[in-house]
Amino acid sequence: MICRFNFILFILLSGCSQNFQPKPKAFNQIYLPKPSYNKLLVSNNYSFERNEITKKSENKEYGWLNLSYFNQSAEVLLTYKKINSAKHLESLINESFKLISKHQNKASSIVETEIKTLNNKTAKIIDIKGEVPTPFQFIITDSTENFMRAALYFEKPIKGDSLVPVVDYIKRDMLHILNTLSWYE
Repeated sequence: MICRFNFILFILLSGCSQNFQPKPKAFNQIYLPKPSYNKLLVSNNYSFERNEITKKSENKEYGWLNLSYFNQSAEVLLTYKKINSAKHLESLINESFKLISKHQNKASSIVETEIKTLNNKTAKIIDIKGEVPTPFQFIITDSTENFMRAALYFEKPIKGDSLVPVVDYIKRDMLHILNTLSWYE
């Protein structure tokens, strides 16, 4: 009986230690399908290829087009404007950079890069790191008639590395939009 009591006491005491190990945070595995693209003509002004998993909604009054990624609580908002004058173009560009600058207090870095697309257009891509709701944007114009701004939006700011695969996936889609964009007269 004493032997049994000592054994139970030994088990109870050996389980009591002050060495706690924190459990690492785990994130759900995110399934991202292989992209498949189809051509989208928007209001006879422009066209591009979009990922088939997106749902399109349009506000013609403001020149907005939303491409929603339902499973990821994300959307790409494209704003298209016809350019009236050089002053109008300047105001559109300034407004775009004003929207980007609103992220400066939360962003760890904002990297702006000028690229040449596969269809020989020049665009600025803006990569914003940190806990911001819009981690990637681009601006493209022919500087005479057409202007487009696109931004990737999440419902909530991105925390840590949890959505990096999703951001990278949608960035590739946005670069595909740039590379397949055509303006119409």
